[in-house]
Amino acid sequence: ASWPELNLAAVVSLVGGYSNVRFSNEEAETLHGGVVTIAGSLDGQWVGAAELTDVEFAAMGKHEYQHPALHFNYLGASRAVSRAPQYQSNITRCLFGNSQAGAVEVDGAGAVLLEGNVFHRNYRSALWITKETADDLIVVRNNVAVDTFRHPREATSWVRPFASFLIEVRAKAFVGNVAAGSAD
Repeated sequence: ASWPELNLAAVVSLVGGYSNVRFSNEEAETLHGGVVTIAGSLDGQWVGAAELTDVEFAAMGKHEYQHPALHFNYLGASRAVSRAPQYQSNITRCLFGNSQAGAVEVDGAGAVLLEGNVFHRNYRSALWITKETADDLIVVRNNVAVDTFRHPREATSWVRPFASFLIEVRAKAFVGNVAAGSAD
């Protein structure tokens, strides 16, 4: 008797220490980790964008304040302005490890490309694209999220949903992503 053909595949990623730039919280108690914010003002007078490649975010995020390691936070009129092509943000080949309150949150942003990133051992969602974000402008391609968990100090009286990739809008593209080893 012969067995049917068996194909095996694995995702391989470098984790830690291989980035050009590193944001890190070196405190033993990580309640007050750091957060990098890309934002826009309520009146739309200023709008930020980011071009991040090969950046490591280690033990970032603030659990007590529910701030992720990297937060796109566009308010009011800046949401519409951020949809212009010159404000596209690109996050490529970055490592988000041991974040205390999610790795990346996209809130009200226009065009964002997240490609080839590694999310490793993060609490809360690795990537959360909120419903305030524009439809058909976000591209999420070839990212890996491994070991996404609920924070041990998370309240249990009300269970807040989370996922490796929590996307509340229609993405322009969501392809080639892998989520593994995550549990609630």
